[in-house]
Amino acid sequence: MTSRTAAAPLAAGAVFCCGLAAPMPRPRLLAAALGCATALRLPWRRPAPQLLPPVPQIFTPDDSRPVVLFDGECNLCNRGVNLLLDRDRCDADERGNLRVAALQSGVGRALCARLPPSEYAKAVDAETGAYKSIVVAGAREAWVGSAAVLKIGRQLRGPLGWLAALGGLVPRRVLDPIYGFVSRRRKLWFGESDQCRVWDDDWEQRFVDDAVLRGDPG
Repeated sequence: MTSRTAAAPLAAGAVFCCGLAAPMPRPRLLAAALGCATALRLPWRRPAPQLLPPVPQIFTPDDSRPVVLFDGECNLCNRGVNLLLDRDRCDADERGNLRVAALQSGVGRALCARLPPSEYAKAVDAETGAYKSIVVAGAREAWVGSAAVLKIGRQLRGPLGWLAALGGLVPRRVLDPIYGFVSRRRKLWFGESDQCRVWDDDWEQRFVDDAVLRGDPG
């Protein structure tokens, strides 16, 4: 164990103990401790991302918010996206920190197509073309599986955001099998529909329409 790795839990513990003695709200105390630990490069932190090709039609200077790609035919996914829209912190952008689009859409296919082969295999079944995972697509980076769930969770208000921060300390080799287990059974447990059942009052601000691929901002 390197001195930097060993220092991570000690630093986090020191922040936590100091917070107990000071009048710091618990949510802020938790965030400070987790931030201190992760800043010191825990051994299971995600490696440096592979930069993806830009998609200027979707990620523009006026709107570079990440896009959550979800299975529009999955009831669990639709419910999750509705929760996202309701609980978005909107602190990085007043329109919402995240945008959404269905994996089945032209936008979804275009953003999945630029994924590295190993990540694409996690998101799309090579034989059937079925979608296996939620994806968060950024301008030059993407998150798949449990990493996507944590990325979304960190943009939400309240306890879900705190849980996502805690989840970031759990190794991917633990989280990914759990995500895969639920993902393979989600339609069996929660059912499916033949169309997307997601709606938001600010639809034009939150949903990425295929028209952007034709140069029409919508």
